Amino acid sequence: MNFPLAELSGLLQTSAEQSAHWHGQISALTAQFESAPQQTWLLYEPDFERFSLLFLALLGAGKSLVLTANGQPQRLRELTGQFDIAILPELLTDIPCWQGPSFTQASVRAGLCVGMHSTIAFFTSGSSGEPKQINKTFGQLWQEVEAQADLWPVTSFAKVAASVSHLHIYGLLFKLLLPLRCRLPVHAPLIQFPEQLEQLLEEEPALLFVSSPAYLNRVVLSEQWCIKGAQPALTISSGGPLGPEVASHVYANQQRPPIEVYGSTETGGIAWRQFPQTDWQPLPGIEIAIDEDSRLMLKSPWVDPLQWTATDDKVRVTSHQCFALLGRLDRIVKLEEKRLSLDELEKTLLCHPLCQQVKTLLLPGVRAQLAAVVQVAGVHDRLALIATFKAYLAGYYEAVLIPRKWRFVSTMPMNNQGKITLQALMELFE
Repeated sequence: MNFPLAELSGLLQTSAEQSAHWHGQISALTAQFESAPQQTWLLYEPDFERFSLLFLALLGAGKSLVLTANGQPQRLRELTGQFDIAILPELLTDIPCWQGPSFTQASVRAGLCVGMHSTIAFFTSGSSGEPKQINKTFGQLWQEVEAQADLWPVTSFAKVAASVSHLHIYGLLFKLLLPLRCRLPVHAPLIQFPEQLEQLLEEEPALLFVSSPAYLNRVVLSEQWCIKGAQPALTISSGGPLGPEVASHVYANQQRPPIEVYGSTETGGIAWRQFPQTDWQPLPGIEIAIDEDSRLMLKSPWVDPLQWTATDDKVRVTSHQCFALLGRLDRIVKLEEKRLSLDELEKTLLCHPLCQQVKTLLLPGVRAQLAAVVQVAGVHDRLALIATFKAYLAGYYEAVLIPRKWRFVSTMPMNNQGKITLQALMELFE
């Protein structure tokens, strides 16, 4: 089964002429990719407009995609066995890169389609400590978008804007595919500051704002949320639960209470809630259960409708198939809505010659901070060590995923049973 690209409206345009230009660019790019022998393409393009054209053209050319939200050179090198050629903003000499592409204009090509079985690979932090490859089909992503589009009043909005990147699956679904499905234009630049949102709202008040707890916590708790009084018509948030203070503030200043979507890269969307509701309600088509460890299990149309899929979340079923989240069952943490495996971070640090042993943890607070306790041999200047390890990790991780707090020890703190306890580690930071 194929999906005709001609049915999609121009993502960033509003007139028929501009939409035709957008389709013409996709047609020209598709022809370029069809002539290339490589089958599996890594796509890392932070610019949303360029990404949307490349993403659809590659799929239209029948290529398989590998997507990564981490553009650090070392991380890209570690993925080289997973793709034939890469499209990157800057060419790297030790990674096979496409020398184009050329964003030219061509006649709109009739019959251009995306195969529903076209594969898209995502990489996320796995509980084993290694980046975990998650394979999806375009059909699975589109099926979820169809379910989301039927659930929310998205067609009543005039434009979509987002504070989340299209390089993550949440941003890909809600900033790219959902607007395509609902024929909504998109504000391409990422919303990073409240002033950007205010200016956009002056131009377009009927705005669907795709955001996250990281952004909303930052602007609401600092009293910067839409200072001039203009509010999005609806805010959708995902990546973690919204705190009640933040959710109530957004609710008090909008036409509708915020909608939260719960899910993961592996499972896609699972459930939703709308303030002041505290429990989560499964999305249409999702069937849930719990195992003996209170682990959430699900059957999903966009994962496997016949097999139970295990999550790493502990839940309590409440009523009418709703549930409450009770926490994680693994060592995956989220910082600014970016997932990080603490096991993976520790394995990376252990590869540095100065690191003999390491433990990482999250320090609680208004904003949780990532911390590292590193065992090193000999005497070193503390500030120099911090600079060294931060520079080393910068080759692997985005800045938000690099520890902010550091402690250096000659031996790890252990209890009477010879175990390193979380309590002992946290005492080092008191």
